[in-house]
Amino acid sequence: MKTGTVILSLLLVPALAAADVVIGLRGRDDAGLARLVAAQQSATDPAAGHWLTPAEFTARYGAPASAIRRVSRWLHSSGCAVQRLPGRQFIRCRHRTPGELPEVLHPLVDGMVDPSLLELVRRSPVARPASVASNGAFYFSPTEFARTYGLDRGAAAALDGRGVMIGLLAASQMAADDLAAFRTRFGLPPADFVQSNGPRTGDVAEVEAALDTIWSGAVAPAARLFLAVSATVEEAYALLIASNTPDVISSSLDLCPARHVRGPANRLLARVLRQAAVQGQTVLIASGDTGPHECSDGGFGLLASSPLVTAVGGTTPMPVLDANGMATAYGSESVWNGGTVSSGGGRTILRRPSYQRGGSKRTIPDIAFPAAGVYPIIVRGQRLLAGGTSAAAPAWAGVVARLVQQEGRRVGLLNPRLYEIGRAQRHGGAAVFHDVVVGNNGITGARGFAAKPGYDLATGWGSVDAAALLDVFSGP
Repeated sequence: MKTGTVILSLLLVPALAAADVVIGLRGRDDAGLARLVAAQQSATDPAAGHWLTPAEFTARYGAPASAIRRVSRWLHSSGCAVQRLPGRQFIRCRHRTPGELPEVLHPLVDGMVDPSLLELVRRSPVARPASVASNGAFYFSPTEFARTYGLDRGAAAALDGRGVMIGLLAASQMAADDLAAFRTRFGLPPADFVQSNGPRTGDVAEVEAALDTIWSGAVAPAARLFLAVSATVEEAYALLIASNTPDVISSSLDLCPARHVRGPANRLLARVLRQAAVQGQTVLIASGDTGPHECSDGGFGLLASSPLVTAVGGTTPMPVLDANGMATAYGSESVWNGGTVSSGGGRTILRRPSYQRGGSKRTIPDIAFPAAGVYPIIVRGQRLLAGGTSAAAPAWAGVVARLVQQEGRRVGLLNPRLYEIGRAQRHGGAAVFHDVVVGNNGITGARGFAAKPGYDLATGWGSVDAAALLDVFSGP
């Protein structure tokens, strides 16, 4: 279909919480937890696909009660109001900074982070009304998106995400009427939709919430959609991971730390994401909209950087169009790049995970999907077009919901299997990924990385042929 254009911007807003400190506690068996994460992703290991409940996780890998008591006593003596978070991994000192950690407690604590030193990054679409466009730019209907990316063929065609919950991290509620209007407009069934309590902001945060909800559901029309509206890091953890409710989690939000807290913040985040992994939850994160860096320290967001998530970059699609401008099949793609915005990707400061090859550092993105302004949405009754990697990630979440439905169980951390499939394709295996070889993610003032055959730092392995992915996912 054809209509107008989209403009995207990066908005840094105040931190998720202030005047608090979160203390991460070492677990009773951190080495065993790391081994379990790896074992669950190995098709030949007895632990494969056997996910833990939050209670099992807490009992096996939470901090010992004695450690919690000792750290809590120190915080009380420092004047803190102490809050113990679910999972026995974190303690929060409220409304105070407790000072330097006593040396005797160092073996018990993995890190301390003041959330006021974390900036919330909204990769937020600022869309023009579709009705004002005059240049005839292409956009996808859900049906056209399905045709282009193999959702209407093979096993994928019989799947719709039924029985699967997608959790979407958001900073605002959205209007359920907008979701209903979109689905009516494009002939989709009524949504199974719920959102947590929180503000409905009326700004870009609401646009983001609408984009994530509408398009994860457009790709998986029968999935249950849970919009987790969170004002604090702790609330996000409680709604999405400690609850163990969503099977698939997508976030277009991320956190940029002050330089001196990136290390401890990475360690604390890894504790959260390891729990999600062993519970079988798949986490997808937008890789960013500013090319080879995102944060003021030159790095990427904490979430997108993690080897425990699937970072989703962006492409500009050029599907095969019929005489009426309707997409009928996959055509080609290039790296999404608008000059001042582009697909987030490059080298992080974290150690290279075992599923990646070459170099010593974790690189992103892992995969990609369209990020150009090809996604129609409705916000407060107004038809808009949106894009950015904040559209690519929830669209991929919809694909994963169909995959979970097919497998009959959660699939957990995707990356080990995705990288196996990508390497096999490079050696003549099934063509699962649309390999993007045109373009780069450089922006004004930053050179960036060029697309190339196979994995690259602009689009990862590329976008996906969903029918082919579902065919090979459980194979050797």
